[in-house]
Amino acid sequence: MLTTSNYWVLCLQNSDSSSVMFDMAPGYGSSGLRGKIEVSHLEKYTGETLHVFTYQPLQTVDVDVFMGFVCENRRDAFTFSPEWEGCRFWLTVVMRDLEDAGWLEKDSADQAKEALQMYWRNPEGSEPRAMREGRCIREVAW
Repeated sequence: MLTTSNYWVLCLQNSDSSSVMFDMAPGYGSSGLRGKIEVSHLEKYTGETLHVFTYQPLQTVDVDVFMGFVCENRRDAFTFSPEWEGCRFWLTVVMRDLEDAGWLEKDSADQAKEALQMYWRNPEGSEPRAMREGRCIREVAW
């Protein structure tokens, strides 16, 4: 039985060699299950990166506008599952929001969810992995 999960973040590429990383990280609140978005500059992918999926936005995406969009949709607050999982679910929700707002092509969110439901092995391969959901402020129905 697989008892681990990959850790996922969202990156907005702002040049050929760098991006801004948005990481819904647990560890906050009295139980540690409250998530907070940590934003940082990422020079390039590291050897720890197992799998990347890329989407070309349908419009220019500015970091400030993106963060405003996340907050406006109340995705800046998140509660992780009791197992401390939820970054994959958070990303599926944000991807759905981006698609619904017309920032991404139709079916992008479903494609992302499909990739996020896998456990990606190093150096290659994958297998299905149940997605523990956690909870956004505004609930989402799939």
